[in-house]
Amino acid sequence: MVAEMGSRILVTTRTADAAKAIGARNFVSISDLVEEQFFLMFMHYALDGAKISDQELLRSHESIGRKIADKLGRSPLAARIVAGQLKIRLDFDFWTRTMNSEMLNNGTMATLWWSYQQLEEHVKQCFTYCSIFPRTYKLKRNELVHLWMAEGFVKTTKETEDIEDVSHDYFDVLLSTSLIQLKGKEFNEEYFTIHDTLHDLAARVAGSDCFRIEKGMVGKIPKDVQHLFIVSYDERVFREEILNLKSLCTLIMSSSNKSMHVEDFRSLIKNLKRLRVVLVEVDSNLSTISPCIGQQKHLCYLGLFGRIALITLPRRFTELYHLQKFAVRCTTTVDFHFKDEIANLVNLRYVICRVFDCSDIRRLTLLRTLSVFRVRKARGHEIQQLEHLDNLRGTLNIERLENVESKEEAWQAKLANKVHLSDLVLQWSSDSNLTLGQELAEGRACDQSSDSQEEALEALRPPFLITSLKIMNYNGSTYPSWFSREMDALENLQHLELSSCNAPPMIGESFLYLHTLIISDCRWCSLSENMESLTLLEKLVIVRCPNIPYLPIYHCYLSP
Repeated sequence: MVAEMGSRILVTTRTADAAKAIGARNFVSISDLVEEQFFLMFMHYALDGAKISDQELLRSHESIGRKIADKLGRSPLAARIVAGQLKIRLDFDFWTRTMNSEMLNNGTMATLWWSYQQLEEHVKQCFTYCSIFPRTYKLKRNELVHLWMAEGFVKTTKETEDIEDVSHDYFDVLLSTSLIQLKGKEFNEEYFTIHDTLHDLAARVAGSDCFRIEKGMVGKIPKDVQHLFIVSYDERVFREEILNLKSLCTLIMSSSNKSMHVEDFRSLIKNLKRLRVVLVEVDSNLSTISPCIGQQKHLCYLGLFGRIALITLPRRFTELYHLQKFAVRCTTTVDFHFKDEIANLVNLRYVICRVFDCSDIRRLTLLRTLSVFRVRKARGHEIQQLEHLDNLRGTLNIERLENVESKEEAWQAKLANKVHLSDLVLQWSSDSNLTLGQELAEGRACDQSSDSQEEALEALRPPFLITSLKIMNYNGSTYPSWFSREMDALENLQHLELSSCNAPPMIGESFLYLHTLIISDCRWCSLSENMESLTLLEKLVIVRCPNIPYLPIYHCYLSP
């Protein structure tokens, strides 16, 4: 419908019947790879990245690899799957056992079954779980990892292991063995798919544990189903069948589905007590979650996606002690009505919402996401609350830093230990809602103590891997040692933004990898004198800085 006149569509399929069904008239049979090409492809996947310096050992692997390849019927899928298992087990005995395996003689599906059997039990469970998703479903790595954790599939063997790291290891095993395959990028995020034949294998192994409700579905839902994916939501099916699935652990609705009625969602929470994962699209009439949510003692992941403006959580929400992730749309405001008790959710790792604001956040030591932290002069909201939150990652915006009462308090936040952070915003509140131009015109000046701000900023040293730093409303006349003198403090910084700052810093050799520099609403009379050392700078933005009369002339080479 959108192609240019004269365009053609090329369709590949495993069966002639599928081609006939779409009205194809010209069939081209794709021949098998010739034997030597198939062998070279197989060995490419089997030894990709392997370091075998012993030439005799390498020849032995190639000799055995040729005999294994001969068993695979020149199926490219079988070659990738079997080679993936061989790549992660280069020991000679495993290759020999694979060569002698009778299963590899019985076609592609038997070969895939052989590969599945090589997985550890917990990894097998993670793979078969994927059968609940529709074919060609775009799997996101982090989302799948969080689901496996919530379902209880991931097991640690050492006290020092983090369950999330182990879960990512499981994903890497499935990826390296091609049971999950990288497909492309969407909105700068990689997505993965499962080959149709592997999807069939996962569904066969899962049996009645996993089920999908698709449009036009005929037949009953298995009574003992544990994991359910709704592609097409139907009120009658939901009320007559789903609410009677007493073994149900997982309910996921497709994001393209119509919304679930509020009453249906309340019935779901009230009737099904074994739920571990609930990801549903709820209509916009949902304003409060029923107090019976506290009865969901096993719930680990709750996601509510719909056009909900405001949602209020009941006190009993704080009884979900196993909850690992709570997510709503970024446009939804969540009223954490009992903020003092939210910290009881000690297993909480991810809160995805506009603002997550509660007291005694120091107790949530597993927390990964905290986009905004507001410092207050009230118990439970001091900057020291950040001290043990070393698992934070991504972006952290610390607001109202004027409420930090001493350098010692700022040190206790121990920002330098939060090595997973990539973006940091340090923000003091502005004294006035006036623009800088109006402040200058009226002779207004900030009455905050510049000395205390200098001490606080010195103590708020960022982690050394930080790539983006923004400082707002800073009235100090000098900048901390980590900003200039310590050469390794900000060596990875690529983006620096200074907004409403009183004095210009020395921006030079400490910022060798800086790509973007943004200066806005600053009172500076000039820029730093040593900016010519920013040889990798690609973007310089200066906005609303009326005291800077001109830019210095730097001698630099611009590539064409």
